Amino acid sequence: MTDIGSIVSAYMEGRFADALAMAEQRLSTDSDELHSLSMSGLCLAALGRPAEATSRFERVTAVEPDQPENWLNLGNALRESGKLKAGIHALEQAVNLGASGPEIDYDLGLAYLQVGRLNESAIRLESAMPAMSGMIQIRVHLARVYCELGGKDKALALIDGLPSDPITDPDVLNHLGIALNQLGRIEQAEQVLRRSLLLEPGLQEAVQTLSSMYERQNRLAEAREMLDKLPASAVSAPLLLIRARMASREKDYESALAYFSQAGALVSGDDRLLIDLHFDRGKVLDMLGRHDDAMTDFHAAHQASVSLLHAQQPGIELRDPSADWDGDGKFSTYDCQPKNSIEDGLPEDPVFVVGFPRSGTTLLEQLLDSHPNLQSMDEQLAIETAIDEMRGLGHSYPDDLDQLDAATLTQIRRKYWDEVGRAIDLAPHARLVDKYPFNAVRLPFIAKLFPEAKVVMLLRHPADACLSCYMQKFRLNAGTQYWANLESTIDLYARMMTTWLNHKEVVAFSVHTMRYEDLVVDMRAQMRELLEFLGLSWDPTILEYAERAKGRGRISTPSYAQVVEPIYNKAVGRWHHYSAYLAPYMPVLEPFVRRFGYKVEPG
Repeated sequence: MTDIGSIVSAYMEGRFADALAMAEQRLSTDSDELHSLSMSGLCLAALGRPAEATSRFERVTAVEPDQPENWLNLGNALRESGKLKAGIHALEQAVNLGASGPEIDYDLGLAYLQVGRLNESAIRLESAMPAMSGMIQIRVHLARVYCELGGKDKALALIDGLPSDPITDPDVLNHLGIALNQLGRIEQAEQVLRRSLLLEPGLQEAVQTLSSMYERQNRLAEAREMLDKLPASAVSAPLLLIRARMASREKDYESALAYFSQAGALVSGDDRLLIDLHFDRGKVLDMLGRHDDAMTDFHAAHQASVSLLHAQQPGIELRDPSADWDGDGKFSTYDCQPKNSIEDGLPEDPVFVVGFPRSGTTLLEQLLDSHPNLQSMDEQLAIETAIDEMRGLGHSYPDDLDQLDAATLTQIRRKYWDEVGRAIDLAPHARLVDKYPFNAVRLPFIAKLFPEAKVVMLLRHPADACLSCYMQKFRLNAGTQYWANLESTIDLYARMMTTWLNHKEVVAFSVHTMRYEDLVVDMRAQMRELLEFLGLSWDPTILEYAERAKGRGRISTPSYAQVVEPIYNKAVGRWHHYSAYLAPYMPVLEPFVRRFGYKVEPG
């Protein structure tokens, strides 16, 4: 009979099939021999057969439950089998029994990433990093964690520090492609993912990632072509959700619902998949007029979102985004009125597009971006970065806004333009369009920093704007928890618009106000009026905004699918279908309904 030493030697030499055959031969005479069971499990795992490996390790662990290496092997096999929560339990049991070191930190860090426990993943991977810094996999996985946590600079540092040698592991390339896509390096992400498919043409995860990327970039034909590469037998919850999203984009709503039903049977408590399932299905049900069913899905989506956020960042508290808005108008005592232009050699002061989220600002941005003398940059936190620079220079925001001298203003302005430069290469002839809805609460700061800027406020019926926010999947953080129910969403609307109105009263500034409903009914007239405000002439390329948007690549807002379609008004008045859900909060919205010129509905 083959001795264990020979099996171990074959395994260490990478001859996994030979080692497995020898281990199985020993088990044929003694099916409970633990060394052979362990080696058989290790060989099966190495050969890409994790489910069979799991059964071997479960038997070993049942006999020797006090050995941490048994739980470690079982945890990794379960994780590779897709049983993530069970795998994490086994790996944590290995730690409880004394397992330590960079390997277990790496394994646990990767498992936590897979289930969205991001803070714990970061801690484990960072702990393993010093001993494993030469390992490409850990750098890629940690970069993904930083992307999810909003640490873009940390992620870029890890990716830019990767060895120059070509990566030959298709799975690592897939994860790298996901990170690059999250960082906005779209072309590089596509190249990396296509390289992974050259190495392993049937890699389902890479096909899923690429097809999802293409759908998000409105490259629907390429997304469909990518999905068609997979055999009919290829089934997973993420893949079914992508197919459902594609069917919805193609207006085949019944097929979309069928895919959602299949996916629902496979998500197995994964909050990230549940979020996508419920938000996407809710939108399809809304299109089909099944409004109560849609609200049930949106409620479930928000429950899963809050659950995931607290799993990712235990102890996180609801952050009040209005903490430094100065909504009561204290700026009226400040010297923040627009002055003469600032001559510091920096680009022309921008056009700022603001409004409550889901009020049509992305559509307006795309229309403006189609004009040859304007250039937008998708949503960026450039103004918030400039405020951070002001604080970093020792000034309190907003209290010291009236104390900024010319040199300090130039330094803060330069920081703003540096941040813009990270997002786009601004053409020499173009004026920047900075579209970020919440810049509506930064009017005094914008007036101080950019005295020749233009501000465009886009309004939408308050009930439609708030309902649309409730129906959307936003990036998870302490602030976006406000979208988790209608009451907090409407409260945020009231505070934001009160702040806007107060600031507009005390800051004499160049502001043009539009309504979404007017824009979708008579786009030409509304855009001509806006361009006149901006000092620009009409250009027919504005009519080609949808085609231009398709060529822009990834649009980061939830409106990415709508802005490549012809302008339509089917979303106008949607709130009437949900009036029973909105009724308790309408007294909060009615003052704004009246103020912005909308009709107050009876009852």
